[in-house]
Amino acid sequence: MPVPKPTKYLTDRQVMLGLAAMTAIALMAALWTTRGTNPLRGDSYEYLYFDASRSVGYPAFLAIIRRLTGQVALAVPAQTFLLAGSLLILGLRFHKLCGRPSISFAFLAIVLSLVVMWYDSAFLMTEALSTALVAIWCALLLDMIKTPPSLRGAALLVATSALATMVRPSLITLFLGTAIFLWVAPPPRTRGRALIMAGVGLILAWGVTPVAQLLVHGSARTTSPIARGVLQHTLFCSPGTIPSDADALFVERSAAPVRHYLETVPPDLQIQLRRSYSTLLRFALIIPVLGRRHHLNRRSEVDPYLSRIASERVKANPSCYVRSVVGEYVRMATFGSDPTKEDARRFNAFMDAHPPVEVAQFPRLPGDEHRIRQSASDVHNRFSRQPEPQNLKVVAKTPFLAILPVRLIFGGAALIGLAALLALPIRKRLAPELQQIMPATAAMGIAFHGTLAITAIIEIGFFRYLVPIWPIVCTMFAVALVGAVQPTITEQSK
Repeated sequence: MPVPKPTKYLTDRQVMLGLAAMTAIALMAALWTTRGTNPLRGDSYEYLYFDASRSVGYPAFLAIIRRLTGQVALAVPAQTFLLAGSLLILGLRFHKLCGRPSISFAFLAIVLSLVVMWYDSAFLMTEALSTALVAIWCALLLDMIKTPPSLRGAALLVATSALATMVRPSLITLFLGTAIFLWVAPPPRTRGRALIMAGVGLILAWGVTPVAQLLVHGSARTTSPIARGVLQHTLFCSPGTIPSDADALFVERSAAPVRHYLETVPPDLQIQLRRSYSTLLRFALIIPVLGRRHHLNRRSEVDPYLSRIASERVKANPSCYVRSVVGEYVRMATFGSDPTKEDARRFNAFMDAHPPVEVAQFPRLPGDEHRIRQSASDVHNRFSRQPEPQNLKVVAKTPFLAILPVRLIFGGAALIGLAALLALPIRKRLAPELQQIMPATAAMGIAFHGTLAITAIIEIGFFRYLVPIWPIVCTMFAVALVGAVQPTITEQSK
């Protein structure tokens, strides 16, 4: 008896409707479960009023929402809709590539499943918008896997990279991924023009912020929160000698008691304490004191002082700084940045038995206080005048088994990205199916690892720093799967 040929049970239109329904359900669930959430976070006011330490992308988005609706708080549902729409586009482009409804539904289900992504979309922060732009970037790459990219396609990739960089500067690595893709994938006759286009896009994306500052505030002066991030790494590194500078000496005397306490803490618990203490030390003690000492109005004005101090501390103990950076990179690459429910239970039990070192806390600088009042008024929320009391206890509700699949996907994507980059020079020796997906996979790999590297250098990683690269993680994983099963799919469909 002849074996019947496989039947295509779902049309492309039905798949599209199914993917749209999945996305709509996730969107409605996100809007409903976060409806009472306070949209303000510690950095929100710097975006709301386009602080000199922030790039122009997200403040421009908030300004557009304010202009169109009169209520900047409506940026939350707007960015959540944009996030959902971009993830749907990514799912549709993936189905166009693989043509297998079951794989397409599974792919989008995984993309939509990251709860912290939807949770973060409820805040006036960059996570939702930057994740949406990364998803569009991935979708554009998928479109170009089987068809060599045209100049129009290259322009779309560059434009998306530019917008993402303006929203979240660490996503400048999308330009590097775009450059790798445009070097390998296009026909030779268009390669040079495409790469020039990428270079121009990078210059424009990086230069538009000071121009916008000049137009909005009358000054092109910009600072960067990078110094605040580098400083937190160095707070837990001994400088070896007592600093002679008064500001550096104050920072060391503030950090030393905490560092000595951490030496008594089990290594696996030190990670969480470093995160908790770094926030207290920087924002409740060091920045307020240095700001008042130098008669400054806002914390972004303290950044140049922090930059000098952080640079000196890195030079005084470079190996400690490097170890801290590498540790954060590895933890982020495996989605191990924040504690699980079990970690929190052990951590809090230790805190109960070993009372932590107290850190003195001071009021915010006057300019920051004023802007926090303004932002609270803008979104009709109450606010706390004083910094919150010291509380190092951890509240974590996610059990280890629930987060394990995400960690496996992150770790797998990290390996796939590295393998694609290493195999890129020898791609012509690979199977035709792998040759086809290699440029896009390598582009995503460099964007993934580059973003993590930049983040690790300047930050102690939290979950929210990983949210924007979630579309890259899922797409790399799925494209590798398609590359592995494509010959089988082709054989079955004969």
